[in-house]
Amino acid sequence: MKNIPFIVAGCLIIAVFGLAIVYPDQGRDLLRSTQDDAWSGFCFYAAIGFLFASIFGCVPALFAGRTVGEDEATRFGFREHELAAAGIAGVVSLPTGLLLAAVAESVYSLEYLLFCLVYFLIGVLVAGQTLVVCLLARVPWLLGAVGLGCVLAIATVPAQIGEWLGSALTLAVGLAGWQLLLVGLSLEMRDSRTVRAVVVAVVLVVIAEQVLLYFLASPRTDTIRGDAVFRAATPLDEAIRRSVRAQGTATPTLIIVAAAGGGIRASYWTSKILTHIVDRVPSSRPKFFIASGVSGGSVGLALFRSLLAVPNASCSPTERIGPLESCSDKFHEQDFLAGILGATVTSEPINIVLPIFAARSVALERTWEARWRSLVTPFDTRSSDLFSTPMRSRWSDTSPRLSLVLNTTSIYGGDRMPVSDLRTDWMHEVGPCKVNIAEQVDLPLSTAANSSARFPGLEEWGWFPVTDPALKGRKEIETGCKDREGIADGGFFDNFGATTALEAYNAVKQLAAASGVKPKIFVVQISSDPVCGTAHLLDERPDRILECRKIRQAREQEFEFVRPNVGLFSEEARKATSHNSRIHIRRFLYPLPEEQVPGVFGVAMQASTVSGIGVARQLKRRVEADPDSRFYHFSLAGALDAPLGWALSRYARTEIDGLLLGDGVIKDGVNKREMDRLIADLSR
Repeated sequence: MKNIPFIVAGCLIIAVFGLAIVYPDQGRDLLRSTQDDAWSGFCFYAAIGFLFASIFGCVPALFAGRTVGEDEATRFGFREHELAAAGIAGVVSLPTGLLLAAVAESVYSLEYLLFCLVYFLIGVLVAGQTLVVCLLARVPWLLGAVGLGCVLAIATVPAQIGEWLGSALTLAVGLAGWQLLLVGLSLEMRDSRTVRAVVVAVVLVVIAEQVLLYFLASPRTDTIRGDAVFRAATPLDEAIRRSVRAQGTATPTLIIVAAAGGGIRASYWTSKILTHIVDRVPSSRPKFFIASGVSGGSVGLALFRSLLAVPNASCSPTERIGPLESCSDKFHEQDFLAGILGATVTSEPINIVLPIFAARSVALERTWEARWRSLVTPFDTRSSDLFSTPMRSRWSDTSPRLSLVLNTTSIYGGDRMPVSDLRTDWMHEVGPCKVNIAEQVDLPLSTAANSSARFPGLEEWGWFPVTDPALKGRKEIETGCKDREGIADGGFFDNFGATTALEAYNAVKQLAAASGVKPKIFVVQISSDPVCGTAHLLDERPDRILECRKIRQAREQEFEFVRPNVGLFSEEARKATSHNSRIHIRRFLYPLPEEQVPGVFGVAMQASTVSGIGVARQLKRRVEADPDSRFYHFSLAGALDAPLGWALSRYARTEIDGLLLGDGVIKDGVNKREMDRLIADLSR
C-alpha cells in the first residue's frame, strides 16, 4: 500500500508524456530523430529519466514529510521508502528505453542488445537521480533552491540551453524545476508558520497587482524588438534601376518569389529550392529581385538572403548539393522548438506575475541567431551577426539585392501589414493602417522573419509603435492607425504569399514600361502544404496526384510483412526479420495521415488556404499570359512526415529532399522537372 502513490504517479507521467509524443506530428518527429542521432536519443531518454527522478523523489517527501519516517530502518544511509521510490523509478523507466531501442534497431540484432544494455545503465542512473532528490527533500529549502535554479537558468537563456539540450530535455528540466520548487516550498510551509505567512502575503500582493493592472493599466503586450525610430525605405523604382544597371541590359531578368507558410518545413523547403537554384546557376544571384514570404517561408527567405550576402559561403557540400544548399541543410539540423518551449514553461509563468524576462518570441529569434552564428563563424566572422543586425543596416547599399516583403496580418484590420526593405506604396489594400513595419521600427532580421510567423498558441500577438511623423499624434479616424498596432501570423490572410507577389509583378511591369525597360520576369511559387489536392488545385495537372499516390503506396508497403523466399540464415531473411520485428511499433508511432473531420479552427484555416490558392492561380495565369514571363511551382505535396512545428528530423528532411533531388520514391518527379526547366531558362 505504501508504494501505490508512487505507481500512480509513474503511470500518470508515462501517460502524459506518451500522449504528448505519440499524438501530435511534431512529437512523433522528435521521437523519430532518435533513430539516426545518438545524442537525440540520449537527450530523449534523459528527459524521461529526469522527470521520473523528480516525481519519484518528491512524492515520498510529500507523503512522509521530514519528521515522519525518521525512525525507519535504513540501508546505506537511505530510508526504506526512499529506496523503494528509487527502485520504482528505475524499473518504470526501462520500458521506455526498450521501446526507443526497438524503434532504432531490430529486436534480433546485436545493436539492439547494446541499446538495451545502455538503457539499463541509464535506468540505474535514474534510480540514482531519484535518491539524490530524496536527499534534497530532507532539506526542503535546498530542494526548492535547486528547482528555482533550473527554472531561472532556462528562463534567462532559453535559446542557449535549448540548443544544448534539445526540446525533450529542456522541457523536462523546466517541468522538474517547477516541481522541485513547489514541493520544497510546500514542505517548508508544513513546518514553519513564518514561511506560510510569507507565501500568503506574496499571493495576496500578486492578486492585488493583477487586479490593479486589469482595471488601471493596459494589458502587457509582446513588443517587437528594435528601436522605435522612423526611416523611409527604398522606393521600388529605385530598386528596379539598380538591377538594370547591374545586369547592363534593357532586358534584365528579375526573379519574384512567393514562399508559403508552414513552420519549419516551409523554411527548409524554401531555402532548399532557392539555394539549389543559385548553386546550379551562380549567375542568377543578382537576378533575385523581390521575395514575398509568410510564416516559415519568411524564415527560409531570411536565411537565403543572408547566405547571398556571405562571400564564398559553404558548409560541407557534396556531389548532390552545392555550397549554399549545404548551409541551408545544416542550418535546419537545429531543434528550433527547444528555446521557445523552454521559455513557455519557465519565463512565461514568471512574467505573468513579474515581467522581468524576455517574451518567448525572443527565445525563438535568438535560437535562429545562435544557429546562424555557429554556422557562419567558421568561414566568415564578419557575417556572423547578419540575423541579429537590423534590416535597415543594408538599406544604404547601392548594389542590387534581394528585397524581402514579409507578410503579417493586422489584428485590427485583418489585412496584410508588411515588413520590407522596400517602400510598399505599390501594395493595394493593406488594412486601415497602411504602414511598413520595417520603416516604423529598426528591427533585426530574425525579428522581421518572426513577425510573419507569430502563430497563435506558440507566440503572442506582436506589437509596435507607429513612429511615422506624418501619422504619429494624429487622430485614428484620420490615419487609420492606432498609436500601437498589433500583428499576427501572415498566413491568416494569404498563406501562399501570392497576393503580394501578384501586386509586385504588376507594379514591376508598370514601372519598367514607364522607364523603357522590358524585363523578363520569372515568378517562383513555393508552396509548403503536404496535401496533394492543394498542389493539384494550383497546378491543374494530374501528375501531382499520381506522384502522391506512389508515395503513399510506398509508405503502405513499409507496413507489410516481408516473407523471404530463401534460407533461414540468409541476408534476405535477416533483413526481413529486422523489418518484421519493428513493423507493429512503426504502424503505431508513424501511421499514414488519415482524413479527419476538422474542427472550427481547422475549417477556418482550410478556408484561408482555398482563398490563397485562388490568388495563387490568378498569379499563375497572369504570368503565363505574358510571353516575357515564366511561372514555376515547387510543391511539398507528398511529404507525409513533415510536421508543422519548429523541429525537423533527419528522416523528414530526407523525405523532403526526395521531392526535389530525384532520389526518393519519385525518381523524376514534377519538382525536379520544374527545377530543370527553370535552370535551363536561367542559363540561356
